[in-house]
Amino acid sequence: MIWINISAARRIMEAMAIPSTAPRRRRTLPVLGLIFCLICTALTAPASAADNKRFNEALLSYQYGDYSEAFRKFLSLADEGDSDAQYYVGFMYAQGLGVAQDYEEAADWYERAALQGHAPAQNYLGLLYYEGKGVDKDFRSAFIYFELAAAQGNQDGVNNRLIVARKMTTDQITEAQKAAGRLIRKIDTSEGIRLPNSLGSGVVVSAAGHVLTHRSVIDGCKLIKVRHGKTVEDADVALKDEFNDLVLLSTDPGIGDPAIMGAGEPEDGAELVMFAHHIDDDLAISPNIAETTVINTPNLVRTDRRYFEVSPPDGMNSENGAPLYDAKGALVGIVVTGIRPESIGRVKGALPEKMTFAMRADLMSVLMHINGIGFVKAKADPDGATDVETAESASAVAVECWLGEGRTINPGAISRMRQAGQ
Repeated sequence: MIWINISAARRIMEAMAIPSTAPRRRRTLPVLGLIFCLICTALTAPASAADNKRFNEALLSYQYGDYSEAFRKFLSLADEGDSDAQYYVGFMYAQGLGVAQDYEEAADWYERAALQGHAPAQNYLGLLYYEGKGVDKDFRSAFIYFELAAAQGNQDGVNNRLIVARKMTTDQITEAQKAAGRLIRKIDTSEGIRLPNSLGSGVVVSAAGHVLTHRSVIDGCKLIKVRHGKTVEDADVALKDEFNDLVLLSTDPGIGDPAIMGAGEPEDGAELVMFAHHIDDDLAISPNIAETTVINTPNLVRTDRRYFEVSPPDGMNSENGAPLYDAKGALVGIVVTGIRPESIGRVKGALPEKMTFAMRADLMSVLMHINGIGFVKAKADPDGATDVETAESASAVAVECWLGEGRTINPGAISRMRQAGQ
């Protein structure tokens, strides 16, 4: 039997109360996590007794303050698709418990749980969008996830939805409600929805069907798929460049048209287009396109000229392997996330919190030339350049990483939790 001092718990919760001017977060989880998570576990229990035992062991480590061990155990379950464990992994990343604080990772794990109908994860993901932590600040997305949580009776989601709605127009609220409704129907489907375990981008670079991406996009994948529009093909690793962390995938030659390869580092101030991919409101993989500019942060003196810096794109997160095109439609680089500024240059002072780097396209063309893979060079005559929009849409592809069956949205998760009264 678990004895809970109700009055003490109430005093702790009152002490942790947050003013009504900001969305409320469930701040009691570190102290009273057992209370709340026993409820969560009852609603979305692991599929087997073995999983239930593993979750309880992880929970026990968390309660005893052994956060490193708890994180390790939760992460193992989260990788297998357990939504409660995914929620905990997200929370621990957000709070820096047992792992370095990382809001981008927190957002990723909250999203995985949220898309399985986990109401607290939906609320927390909405908070990250509201505050712009780990994701770009986006009141529309915040409203959508608060709406999902509220639809299940989650009171924090109800309160937060009202707060973010004050920052939106009537038309924006109406559109966000429709988007939330579509997402609820997707999650609530009896058939379930399969998604890749992770998603990156790449670019077709040869008529033979070679796709260039960054090594981290395909690390650990049991199955790699390349998507161009509605066409999806299996892919294999054809070539690895260990020094530059580049990978050439081999897939069906009809997957897309090869990009025109640029030469040299783009000039400071050059306007570029980033062509990434994301999972949209309808849980479909679709393009995510943004404009960016070549910049040079004053307090970073780059010594590794393989990389150049671009401004963080508005309205989206940078994505590994995302191709960058110049004004002529030529491929000038691919985005590489997770680069530490001090690893590519000399830091002289404070740096921006968010920096985006890309690897130069001419390194890619050298890699291909050495291995006898043909590619299209950019023409010196600007009048002969390919139409920019055509070049981007024809060569940019999504690269899906599958670890077996991928991520399957829990069938009927929302309806079951709604019936349980969460």
